[in-house]
Amino acid sequence: ACWTGATTWYALVGEWPTYGNLAPPRLKTMDTVTVFEFTRQDRMFIAGSEELAWLRPEHRMFPFKDVTTSLPSPIVTALRSASGVAWIGTTRGLVSHDGNKFRRMGKKDQLYSAHVTSLAVDSNGRLWVGTARDGLFVRTEKGLWKQYRDELPSPYVTALAASSAGKVWVSFFAGEVLRTDGAEWERVRTPEKLKGSAIRSLAAQPDGSVIVLALEVLYRGTPAGWAPLAPAGLPA
Repeated sequence: ACWTGATTWYALVGEWPTYGNLAPPRLKTMDTVTVFEFTRQDRMFIAGSEELAWLRPEHRMFPFKDVTTSLPSPIVTALRSASGVAWIGTTRGLVSHDGNKFRRMGKKDQLYSAHVTSLAVDSNGRLWVGTARDGLFVRTEKGLWKQYRDELPSPYVTALAASSAGKVWVSFFAGEVLRTDGAEWERVRTPEKLKGSAIRSLAAQPDGSVIVLALEVLYRGTPAGWAPLAPAGLPA
């Protein structure tokens, strides 16, 4: 989770360390963090208004160049790293970065100007893209995009999370949650407090459970049911 001036994350068995003043002077707007992504290389991919950077474990920032001229929108909504490619979701389309340059989706592509809300990479390496108006997309092994809309309760996908079992959790603006592998769709029963509440974030856990964050509520879902989480020290 992110707040102005600091970045904070939580481990279920730990506490809330806060890392403030991470940005060097050249990242003028990074005091407002919008989204971040941890990579397998133990680095953090972090975005602020009109800024993108890698944060290494030693807390050193490495900014991307030409961000303002390369992204279709200065508002970055989602980040994901897969197979050496950084995927960047914005309010006006999806962009990739191969380590050298940015590449925007082609004008004929449905994701060229889509409002991207979330990104996830499943255990098969497929990229999933949630949007605010166009439903859900998955990038096939051939690099083509497949769209899901009729299978969804709403075209407004709020969050995605990929599990180690090959499933992808999908949440929606009215509090619904689905789980899918792209072929079969399972509607997940959620607690009453989540119904009608926009889910803001999903986090799949190694044990098969999922953490769900909505407005003022935090839950953990398991095959046995749902339990509220109230970690001590949760920032307001």
